[in-house]
Amino acid sequence: MGYAHLSIDEREMILKMQTQQASLQAIGDRLGRPKGMNFRTVLKTEIDRVLKLLNNRPRKCLNYRTPTEVFWGKSKRCASD
Repeated sequence: MGYAHLSIDEREMILKMQTQQASLQAIGDRLGRPKGMNFRTVLKTEIDRVLKLLNNRPRKCLNYRTPTEVFWGKSKRCASD
């Protein structure tokens, strides 16, 4: 698909959206989510379990801290904490 007719800002936005989509698909694959899954049938307990998994997984982009640690401003990496 050609993007020559779009402005540089529009091209950058499309690239960012494609990158985010690929990232979300990779997360779904790691969690074992079947493609085309109907989220209306998912229980709240299952959603909470997945949220806990995602929010407590260290991320390279967060300097190997978890999203929970960054959000609350805490680091649980040292025994002295």
